[in-house]
Amino acid sequence: TEVPREGRIVVAVDVVVEQRFRIVVLTGAPGAGKSAVMAHLAQERPSWPRYFIRRAGDSDGSAYRHEGGLASFLTLTGFQLLALHPQAFPELDTQLVVTAETGAVGPDADVSAIRVAEWFAHPFRPGVLRARLQAALVEGRATAVEIGRLVVNVAGMEPAALEAPALLDPLRELAGSHPGERVVVLLDGLDELRFRDAAADVGRWLTRHPQFPSNLRIVVASRPSTPLLRELELGHGQSVQHVHIEPESDDVRQDVQGYLRNLAGEAGISAVLASHGISGDRFVNQVSPKVGGNFLYLTMVARLLDAEAARLQSAPGEMAPVPEVGWLDSIEMLPDRLPGFYALLL
Repeated sequence: TEVPREGRIVVAVDVVVEQRFRIVVLTGAPGAGKSAVMAHLAQERPSWPRYFIRRAGDSDGSAYRHEGGLASFLTLTGFQLLALHPQAFPELDTQLVVTAETGAVGPDADVSAIRVAEWFAHPFRPGVLRARLQAALVEGRATAVEIGRLVVNVAGMEPAALEAPALLDPLRELAGSHPGERVVVLLDGLDELRFRDAAADVGRWLTRHPQFPSNLRIVVASRPSTPLLRELELGHGQSVQHVHIEPESDDVRQDVQGYLRNLAGEAGISAVLASHGISGDRFVNQVSPKVGGNFLYLTMVARLLDAEAARLQSAPGEMAPVPEVGWLDSIEMLPDRLPGFYALLL
């Protein structure tokens, strides 16, 4: 079920991005739906590079959530820019050209025109080896280029050495070739950096950077109480603009009710509610004021009902998890805050 307010916030962010502000800060209380909006932005704007910082306690293996270090941010943002705008990066640099000729390569022979034990490649300044090996007869082993170990040396590079080739140089090139166009980077989870202990993280870089290029916009999502936001305003002043998710607005209330109404209208969910003697209207009227504008609370309710619907539809003998839905039997007593709902499930 899609929440239409995300579309309205996307429009608001689009408007700010087109103005003079270099940094757009999307703020909202925990559970207000900041990450959902950022995910929606990423889906609606595929040409915007994104870097989402994983929450403390999340698995290290997520392909979509990252640890928040500056080298990680610059590398992954740079790779996305390279895929989107390859013309903004240096052309291949031919660093070594070798032509070799030989007669017969005997059964025990091993011949290479170029043989390198270890080659360190720069991720954004590619080099090329060109080799041509000609042999009259090959009975053994013959190769034009042999590299024992290829290392794209990102982890060992200082973040300062990555900033220009990954971000600033491509932006400068794009400003010349596509004047008026903007590169927008999505950065979610800034408040998670308070749980990290990195020597150089993207938050410190963001707050202390002297000035970003005029064709760069960074959309940041964070809780309004995060100290980094204050530092961001002190460091960048009038280049910062806020877009706040208001949890108690009429638009949000209507969206929550619409979400719940659509949820209750799904066949599987409707069957779950009916088994507890709850009509769709009663479900909407009871749950909507309790949830308020907390979309994390709303999502948890939906997931529990989805899991129960799947359990009721499972085949006989099939083992299915049993979600906690006992709260439906006293839905009028549903807590009006997410922590209370957590406590109810324990």
